[in-house]
Amino acid sequence: MAQPGTVLSVFAMVLHTALGESGCTSADGDGTLGDDEPDNFDIDCFSQLEIKDSFSSLTCNFTELPPYNTNYTLSLCTKEDNNYACSNMKKQEDVFFLQFIDILSNRVVCVYSEMKRRVCRSLVITDIVKPEVPFAINITYEREANEYLIRYCTPHSRKKYLKDKLVHQVAYWQKEGTWKTIESPYLQVKLLGKNLEHEASYEVKVRSQPNGDYFKGTWSEWSASKSFRTAREQHSTESYSSVVMVILSILGFMLSVAMIALIVVFWENRIKPAVWPNLPDHKKTLEQLCKKPKNVCHGNRVPLHNDGFNLSPTYPLDPSGQPHPEPLNDDTVSRMLPNSDMRSPNNEEAYVTMSNFYKI
Repeated sequence: MAQPGTVLSVFAMVLHTALGESGCTSADGDGTLGDDEPDNFDIDCFSQLEIKDSFSSLTCNFTELPPYNTNYTLSLCTKEDNNYACSNMKKQEDVFFLQFIDILSNRVVCVYSEMKRRVCRSLVITDIVKPEVPFAINITYEREANEYLIRYCTPHSRKKYLKDKLVHQVAYWQKEGTWKTIESPYLQVKLLGKNLEHEASYEVKVRSQPNGDYFKGTWSEWSASKSFRTAREQHSTESYSSVVMVILSILGFMLSVAMIALIVVFWENRIKPAVWPNLPDHKKTLEQLCKKPKNVCHGNRVPLHNDGFNLSPTYPLDPSGQPHPEPLNDDTVSRMLPNSDMRSPNNEEAYVTMSNFYKI
């Protein structure tokens, strides 16, 4: 009865040995293709898009190596019909580097040991993107708003894949303090002056990461830091300005009320007569001059009296006793007036007659 168990054990060992020598064992839980060599080491890879024209790059390094292996070779492979078309990665110090164009194909990175055994891991290039480092940090203080505007640039603004597909993290800190961060999809952020210490030195740096809409990955390296110094406290000046504005507003309101009251009080007596004076009516003025019934102005008769208009000159008494010149009678006055003035008596013709007198 023990023979069937022994046969199964031998068969399992033979099968395991055959799969190990072929180097094509099935994928384990983390998507790694491996053989019978221990895979207790890890590979960390990231891609950078459009680093030079249309070329992208893949950079890998070992995070942990088995103690008995010191020499490894890395290759970037594309699986075609169960076969691998591989390109060896160049070693630069402790990292392996390779440039390529196609970022959409399914890729695998394979590790070859000194014994020519291979361990492969599948990669999705668009999920391990590491952006390039931001640069050109500029800090501007906006005094009126008491804000610090931080601007920065990224190389991907002039490229195709990651343009407008990044989120940026701005970190700032005061010396001997802790770092504080702000994340923004834009190439600028604002720091409120009320949240910063006055007259203190701060340091700012920026890094970028894919926003996850299409590309995923890790944070870029931090940019070079930029230092700035905050301004003095503005509260006293602002309080003084606000008080002055309130006082001026109150004074302006009171002055407006006083002006309106004065206009209402003096409108009829002083302001209106000065602006719109009452011009005398010539007809009414003439009627006042010819006050009826004492002074009656008729068509051909002109009153002659001492207080009015007397057409006859006053002659002094002649000492020799000569008689005075004969006074003007109605016929004389009629001859002195033009024929056009001899019309039916009414107020308007009286006005014309008097005008003729003025002309004479």
